[in-house]
Amino acid sequence: MLDIKPKCTSLAVRGHEHDVVMASSYGMLGSVDSNTGSPDLGWDTDQFPMDVKNATFIMKTILDQGRLDPAA
Repeated sequence: MLDIKPKCTSLAVRGHEHDVVMASSYGMLGSVDSNTGSPDLGWDTDQFPMDVKNATFIMKTILDQGRLDPAA
């Protein structure tokens, strides 16, 4: 199972939602680290998600999957 982290995906120059959707589509979405970081820093600063549209999209992906960790 994969643990998707928003700051790591932003360092890879793609959106967090991309990795969540891809992991889910392959049945590998085990957990989502919802902490975000400041754009000017290269590490996670434990900030809460502030983009409601993005957070809703992530939650919808998890709900569509049925739950986290589909192999459990």
